[in-house]
Amino acid sequence: MALSRVLYSYAWIRGDFPGPKYLTNQPPASRQIDWLLLHGASLDARMWKNIVNHCPNQRILAVSLANHNLSTKLAQPGHEPSQEIIKLLKQYKVKQGIITHSSGAVWLANAYAECPRCFNNLTINLLVPNFCYLQVSKLERLLMDILPSIAWEGLTVDSCVNSSDYEQCKRDYLFGRRYYVSNLNYFNNLLNLCTRPETQENIHQFVTHLAGQGHYILADGDVLIDNDKLQAFLVPYHSQLTILPHTSHHEAYKYAANIMHCKA
Repeated sequence: MALSRVLYSYAWIRGDFPGPKYLTNQPPASRQIDWLLLHGASLDARMWKNIVNHCPNQRILAVSLANHNLSTKLAQPGHEPSQEIIKLLKQYKVKQGIITHSSGAVWLANAYAECPRCFNNLTINLLVPNFCYLQVSKLERLLMDILPSIAWEGLTVDSCVNSSDYEQCKRDYLFGRRYYVSNLNYFNNLLNLCTRPETQENIHQFVTHLAGQGHYILADGDVLIDNDKLQAFLVPYHSQLTILPHTSHHEAYKYAANIMHCKA
């Protein structure tokens, strides 16, 4: 626990937290946007910094859900993000659609189950979604229990825009954050959300809705997700969904830029 406090303090001192609640290229009073961008587990709006900064032709709002901009120690990965998504969809008129990343798909599914009408006429794009198939081994959970916090220093997303060594930059890229601090309690809360029967039912209903609309799912080849279980889950929907192969968590922003037709 002493190591946990030291690493959190280091991240705060170096300015990684708190992060912004919103990133946008629109006037603060604007209530019409083209795209709503949502992060995945343990990340925040900063993962979309490159998109927001380099897509002036699109009106974009990226949001840090449920205290995720304050660190995973304070973030709430349960039902709170879904409630906030519903509030955002009622507050803003989204012209194009939503792009979400990884475990954000679970929060989105729970939001859809509670307010289907909030998703009317919206394009939904799920980038490497984690439909509760996150690979966390018993050994990893044991290590997280012993060493509850780990910090890395990496490159910001802006460093990759015109990098001469894009592949190396991609490997080092940490979604626009200098430091990433994680803990067992956060992932336990996320996994508890995933194991609830109502969450599993909500995911099936949500993907069925997406299949009927022909939306994108980029969901193959990522080492963080149990790909065999994910592909088995998606089999009934292959003829109705656009599923792009060989994507990874670290390429999410690149695919988002392609979907949005901007040059990020």
